[in-house]
Amino acid sequence: MQITLDKKIQTSSRLCLLDGLRGFALVNMILYHTLYDVVYIFGHPIGWFQSQTGYLWQQSICWCFILLSGFCFSLGKKPIKRGGLIFVMGCAVSLVTAIVMPEQRVRFGILSLIGCSMIFTELCSNLLKKINPFGGLGLSFGIFLLTKTVPIGAVGFADMPIIALPKVLYQTSWLYPLGLPRWDFFSSDYFSIIPWLFLYWTGYFLAKAAGDCQRFACLKQSIPVLGWIGKRSLWIYLAHQPVVYAVLMLLHQLHFV
Repeated sequence: MQITLDKKIQTSSRLCLLDGLRGFALVNMILYHTLYDVVYIFGHPIGWFQSQTGYLWQQSICWCFILLSGFCFSLGKKPIKRGGLIFVMGCAVSLVTAIVMPEQRVRFGILSLIGCSMIFTELCSNLLKKINPFGGLGLSFGIFLLTKTVPIGAVGFADMPIIALPKVLYQTSWLYPLGLPRWDFFSSDYFSIIPWLFLYWTGYFLAKAAGDCQRFACLKQSIPVLGWIGKRSLWIYLAHQPVVYAVLMLLHQLHFV
């Protein structure tokens, strides 16, 4: 999720369309989490939401956030500092959910992933800059597709596992951030470094392949409301789940949910 603190970019050169896309993705995420709470916390089944349709909706939201974050990596400053801040906020989310809602706890959620991705990208920047952008784009996306099933014990293509990986890789309780969770691991929001770092790098190389993004006038077009939301995506993301839960709890007490 492009949850970055890029306020230092001057308004005149800001690619406002990216804010709008980020805002659109965040609105979708809020709606998705609202329905998730209705179904899995308050116990009201919604057929289509629990089907492949709901899964594809969830995946489209996550893909949009991660690709945008990678695309915007070069637009911000001090990526290690910002990445560290976002990672710490991800840890805070994990801690709060573990205490308040242990049955829905978050372990290495999307904030943790994006924070780590920003740090890793900066640490690997000298190497990444030597890779042809179009080659890097294809390679990153290809690796993402091949490793998407690594967290469930296999390599394959997209969501289809093909070759099982050795079970010994999944026998420790501390490798889940890498993408090797133990059989009893659970997280209501889990985005491991493998495969999602490679989708982040897909966005990174997409920006490089596009060249000087500032020359694309369409990217400077603003989207009212959504652009405002996109600029404040980090703080809205942090606030939305407690607010959604509180509203649903109130409605539940009034027997509306």
